[in-house]
Amino acid sequence: MDSGLPIIFCVLTCDTLEQAIDRAGLKGGNKGFEAGLAASKWRNCHASFAPLMRKQRLPESRGASNVSLRTKSREFAMQMLFQWTMSQQDFTKLEVKFWKSAKAADKTRAFANKLFEGAAKDVTTLDAIIVKHADNWRFERLAAIDRAILRLAIHEMNGTDTPPRVVLNEAVELAKKFSSEDSGAFVNGVLDAVHKSLKIN
Repeated sequence: MDSGLPIIFCVLTCDTLEQAIDRAGLKGGNKGFEAGLAASKWRNCHASFAPLMRKQRLPESRGASNVSLRTKSREFAMQMLFQWTMSQQDFTKLEVKFWKSAKAADKTRAFANKLFEGAAKDVTTLDAIIVKHADNWRFERLAAIDRAILRLAIHEMNGTDTPPRVVLNEAVELAKKFSSEDSGAFVNGVLDAVHKSLKIN
């Protein structure tokens, strides 16, 4: 099956049976299964928007609002950030490959690239913020798509002039579209806590 997703194989070394059980995730779920499920979900999402990405590039109409253009940019930025998380490749190379199949006007591409690069460059700080506000959730157990959406939203909320409530709502819609209804509620909770923290600081 050609899904376009990278396949990662690794060997976990351990000294005791307890370590083996813990690292295999048998106490808290099957990590391999969860990773495979996330990949499968992403493949289905990718299949849903692939026909749109293959269409001929059309100029965005003069009447299109900045909100709609930025909504599409956030989708593209999230997809690039997800791919980068899996492969950690050079930003420019990833963008070149991505835009060969994804078609968009120059403004949409520019904003998507800006969001993607900003979030990727600041990923360590963003992850620390997610850990702080994701109550009762271990970071490594979060779905990769949810992590990408949260990273992107926190970066935009903290590093641009976009109203935080707009960023939050857009992120929730991304989670519902590309992940699940439960993810939408989870993303909403984390970002709401981040927003309140930013207002206090």
